[in-house]
Amino acid sequence: MVRLGCSIDLVDPCDVLSHCAAVRSPWWLGLDLRVLRHVRAVLRRRGLELTLVERRPLDATAFAPLHADDASGAGLAVIAPDLPAAELPLIQGMLGEAALDVAGALDDR
Repeated sequence: MVRLGCSIDLVDPCDVLSHCAAVRSPWWLGLDLRVLRHVRAVLRRRGLELTLVERRPLDATAFAPLHADDASGAGLAVIAPDLPAAELPLIQGMLGEAALDVAGALDDR
């Protein structure tokens, strides 16, 4: 048994703040996501933020699912209510390419 500086006794040493919650690596660790990184950089230069979501947000301006059979499931989203309509097809296409990149990397894993 390990006694920490506070009044919590733990069987294994761990981070006191997490109270020994399992620490897992991010799911993307080790994946080759060049397209995703490129799309994220392009969007940032335009002042837009790429978001990875578990479900399609209701306020998403552009969205690309990670799996074609689940159109409202996990995917990539850009929430930008002020995005000009003329730019939407470009952003949507970039998200689609990035989603393919992520889905392919996950399948390879």
